Amino acid sequence: MKASFAVVGLGKFGRYVAMGLIEHGEHIIACDNNELHIKDFKDLTDEIYVLDSTDKEALAEAGIKGLDIVIVSIGENIEASILSVIALQELKNQFIIAKAVSREHAIILERLGVNLVIRPEKDASAQLLRQLLWNQDRFLKINDVLEIVEMPIEAAHEGQFLQDLEKALKMKTHQSEVRVIAFCCDGEWRLSFENPIVKSGDVLLLLYSKKDH
Repeated sequence: MKASFAVVGLGKFGRYVAMGLIEHGEHIIACDNNELHIKDFKDLTDEIYVLDSTDKEALAEAGIKGLDIVIVSIGENIEASILSVIALQELKNQFIIAKAVSREHAIILERLGVNLVIRPEKDASAQLLRQLLWNQDRFLKINDVLEIVEMPIEAAHEGQFLQDLEKALKMKTHQSEVRVIAFCCDGEWRLSFENPIVKSGDVLLLLYSKKDH
């Protein structure tokens, strides 16, 4: 069974999210307090509403209650954002994602119990930075627990079976779990492999997962 979605606020961020969900075949309920913002959606979904999202009764009448995921994309009016989140929580929506426009706004949303707080500009710049570092250092930090590292095979490891090398890496990294997730041989990346013998010039893509203490 597909998840049920609603997007509250159809400014730039909300519009992109709503359009993306629709393009991927998801059924959504969309709403905004400005009729101009909903015109692009009238031919895409039957459930598009002009309403005040701080009004719990209006949200309920639109069907935004008990949904799996609701995205709140109200930026400039922080008070409306906060009151909308509270109304959505009272309507038993399961997972609420909310956009924050400042650090202070994000802190308030987190303390309200919002499941995921998004700061689009900060998150976009962080993603770009990760991509730049990945291209430069062959290292990608996914979060505080997961990292992906590209490891060229050097002469010292040549002639070893891949599984033996993986076991040796696990023994060296006591604070992390290590798994080979891709293998490059003769310039060709493989996601499926058995237990090849590695040679100089091959490359491993390693997933590091830090252990809990």
